[in-house]
Amino acid sequence: MPVSRRATGTGGARGARGALDHGDAAVCRVPGPRAAPEKRNGCRADADGAADLQARDAYLAYRRDGGERDTHGGKWAAEIAHLLLAVKTTTANARLAQLAGLPDPPAWLPPFVTALQAVVAGERSASLADAPGLDYSLSAEILLLLDRLAAAGR
Repeated sequence: MPVSRRATGTGGARGARGALDHGDAAVCRVPGPRAAPEKRNGCRADADGAADLQARDAYLAYRRDGGERDTHGGKWAAEIAHLLLAVKTTTANARLAQLAGLPDPPAWLPPFVTALQAVVAGERSASLADAPGLDYSLSAEILLLLDRLAAAGR
């Protein structure tokens, strides 16, 4: 039976994307853009996306309740927040250029630096946290950075 697309009406950012109907088989929502390209057409990708969002939400709650950042990404996001709050945009850009220029960076670093560079350039959209390549903790750190800047009117 051919695969057809139909709306789910489940609401939310992920639910609004629609569903795949596999005839008598299980119906799976279309995964969001954060899913790995090879997993975008199946239930596993949707489960991975939902798990990522749950992990991000749990980590956000932990951090907002005073939990310590335990990743390099969290420390770098805090450093960028400190620099932006002190209106040291040039220094923030220089620090990110250093990170971007690291030889053989881990796979997560380039998308994280790109998101931080967008924040330094003035972008304040929460969609920056949905960039492909960001894990739950990096995504949460971007959201926390945006929250901190918004609270300070920056």
